[in-house]
Amino acid sequence: QKQSVTIEGELTGYLDGFIVKLYDLSSGTNVLMDSTELNKGKFKFKKELPEGYQYVAIMDIRKSKKGVSLDYKKFWVEPGTVHFKGKLGDLRNAEVKGSKINDEEQEYFRMLEKDSDDEFNVLKKFINKYPKSIIAIKFLDTHAQQMNKDSLQQYFDYFDLELKNSAFGQNILAALKYGTVLNIGDQATDFKLPNKDGKVISLSDYKGKYVLLDFWGSWCIPCREENKNLVKIHQTYQHKGFDILGVSKEGNRNHWLSAMKEDKITWESLSDLKGDKTIPVHLYAVTKYPSNFLINPEGIIIAKDLRGVDLVDKLKELIK
Repeated sequence: QKQSVTIEGELTGYLDGFIVKLYDLSSGTNVLMDSTELNKGKFKFKKELPEGYQYVAIMDIRKSKKGVSLDYKKFWVEPGTVHFKGKLGDLRNAEVKGSKINDEEQEYFRMLEKDSDDEFNVLKKFINKYPKSIIAIKFLDTHAQQMNKDSLQQYFDYFDLELKNSAFGQNILAALKYGTVLNIGDQATDFKLPNKDGKVISLSDYKGKYVLLDFWGSWCIPCREENKNLVKIHQTYQHKGFDILGVSKEGNRNHWLSAMKEDKITWESLSDLKGDKTIPVHLYAVTKYPSNFLINPEGIIIAKDLRGVDLVDKLKELIK
């Protein structure tokens, strides 16, 4: 028997006819699952749950001359009925009821508030209390890149096979296999990925020039905003021994291609469309987007997470 969830929602402050959009966040990218019109302040979704749970979001994305504004609520659903209650301009504080997984996540956040100085200790207590919780393995995944492999393996062993086989469990396995935190002064780790035409590109192809290794995603609003700066920087420095190599964490080829076209990306952008399972994400311990690494002609990391004016100043210093 197939499991499903019904999401019954109320939104105040929105006009009838507003398109309510439901996104799937399971693969680490925002994939539009469904949309429906708001009718008398109410909406309803019914979705199948192949895994028995799903991490989703209701999002209100608005474009204006000033850029993009984003209001959203991320939450968990499981079989049965989940009730959602939110208001215009404050979706982040929407009320969600009817999901045990969601309640567990809220408990984790409350534990963090009480003991914010020792996040790893909170995580350990939570895993001990809820060893069968998808939330426990989700937050172990979140911290995996900052942990040494022995500790990570020890925590990972708490979980049963079902959770180890979840998307979060697979991410942790990748972190155990590949993950190392790369710092300024370290040799950049080489990798290969296909570009939009299927041609395989290596980071080592860029030896001999300064390269900005940029981790982004079509779903990531701050990344899309930063692309505007990168377009200008690329135009100025591309013939002066500098280039950009993008790695896009994607689950949907069309979204990726559309974003590159919209953002006027002319440098190579690579993706295997495997979302969180994209290997360079683990090789470079990327946990936030955008993230970038400035690499010198010898392949050494010389700066991390430079954006806008800071990146321009660094390039002016390096390229005379």
